[in-house]
Amino acid sequence: MRFVFCTIVSLTIFILASCAHPQKGESLPKPISNALYDVRPALLGDTEPYPDSLSQLVTFHYDTRTEALPFVISLSSDEILMSAIASWGSPLFVLRYDGHDITFLQAPIVDIALKPEYILGDFFLTYWPTNSLANALKPLGFTIADDGLTRQVWQDGLLVMTIQYQHNSRWRSAVELVHHQLNYQLNIQPLSESDEHGQ
Repeated sequence: MRFVFCTIVSLTIFILASCAHPQKGESLPKPISNALYDVRPALLGDTEPYPDSLSQLVTFHYDTRTEALPFVISLSSDEILMSAIASWGSPLFVLRYDGHDITFLQAPIVDIALKPEYILGDFFLTYWPTNSLANALKPLGFTIADDGLTRQVWQDGLLVMTIQYQHNSRWRSAVELVHHQLNYQLNIQPLSESDEHGQ
């Protein structure tokens, strides 16, 4: 599984690099006005249980628009690699987070509604440990509450985001994320995953 996933990611990076030609080490600009997406928690350590890789179907609902995209994600103590695959089989983007900076490649002919950095922010808010998120969100003016199956993000007494989990094993759970201020919803359906670290 690990070999197959690494092969997919390598091919994805190669294909996208051949059409995008970004400058080496190019950093993602930060055009996001919503400070919630500036959250940059530390990467998960080797003692934290998390899968080496994930395959997910993410369905995005906004206004009358619905878009479903498969994602492949690789996790390690050194980096996160995330790729979204278009319906015709080509990668829309490949994103890398090293615990400090985001870099990504995106095909110049592709215009997608979801910005890669928004998707990474929602990924953190959905899966990262509550304590780690609380420390990262506090300087941005947000607080987080978690009762196991429901996670909520607040700002100045205003509910910003609600995340519902189907069951307590979050990496394996179907997830519904609602952003109450930006008026969009994500439904995440796990397709497959590798064994978890720390198990």
